[in-house]
Amino acid sequence: MKVKILYFAKIKELVGLDNEIIELPASVLTLEELKNYLILRGAPWSEIFLSNSATRCALNQNLMHSNFNIEAGSEIAFFPPITGG
Repeated sequence: MKVKILYFAKIKELVGLDNEIIELPASVLTLEELKNYLILRGAPWSEIFLSNSATRCALNQNLMHSNFNIEAGSEIAFFPPITGG
């Protein structure tokens, strides 16, 4: 299944991409599985998703937990926690 991944802020700087379209293996069905799949790419993805800092996810522009299922054509965004003041 193909999905579009968007990277924002520090994550965008670390991976050197603002977005990419990738073909996921059939075994990747949730956002958590997607993170684990990206970790296998090595640095910098492993540094982003294995670090102690939280990474937020949005699926089709809705904030989601990592156990939420993804579907073909989904747009997935990864960004660091956002604080306001």
